[in-house]
Amino acid sequence: MKNKELIAREVALSELRNFLNKYNRKQDFSDAKIEEDYPDALEAVELGLLIFDEKKVPVFTLETPVKNDDGDVALALVNFKTRIKPSTKANLAEGIDLRKQAVRYSLNIVAHIIDQPKPMLDKFEPFDYDVIQQVSSVFS
Repeated sequence: MKNKELIAREVALSELRNFLNKYNRKQDFSDAKIEEDYPDALEAVELGLLIFDEKKVPVFTLETPVKNDDGDVALALVNFKTRIKPSTKANLAEGIDLRKQAVRYSLNIVAHIIDQPKPMLDKFEPFDYDVIQQVSSVFS
């Protein structure tokens, strides 16, 4: 599936820009900035794996679904929460020294945004994880 682009780059850039502008109005998202900061998310849009509903809420179909020990698909679709309440951020940071354990906090945030347990993050293939991380960065 990676060999064939389903959506033209210009259309994918426009879709991703509209999404980014909705959730981060303070930044200017040029084509070059999107291509540099969100390359995997852009590719996922081109492949038709990352879509946005009418409210610009992202839904990502994993390129490589997560399977259980029996080989059955355990997770194929990732939905994103578009807001983290300040009190939730505080709870996710509880017990973490943010100066020394920023990665741990980041994993807590990503797991919360996709509503999955933190160990699930280890099961994603690199491309899928990178897309999830890039999209989640918009909300964290």
